[in-house]
Amino acid sequence: MCGWTDPEDLPEEKDTLYGRELVIFCIIIVVTVLILTVMYEFIMPVINNPTYPFYNHVPDFTYKRSN
Repeated sequence: MCGWTDPEDLPEEKDTLYGRELVIFCIIIVVTVLILTVMYEFIMPVINNPTYPFYNHVPDFTYKRSN
C-alpha cells in the first residue's frame, strides 16, 4: 500500500501558462501595478511633490546670522 496512488490523484500535466495566456497575464500585472501607482500618487503624492515630507510646515533653510 505504501507509495500507491489512484490515477485520479496524479498531478495535472498543464499547470503553467504558455504563449498567449502568459502574455495576457503579464499585461494584466503591468497594468494593475501602473494603476495602483497612479492611484497612490493621486491620493498621496510623493514623486512630484516639492514639499514632501513637510505637508503642513515647510522649513526655512536660509542661513540667518545671529548677533
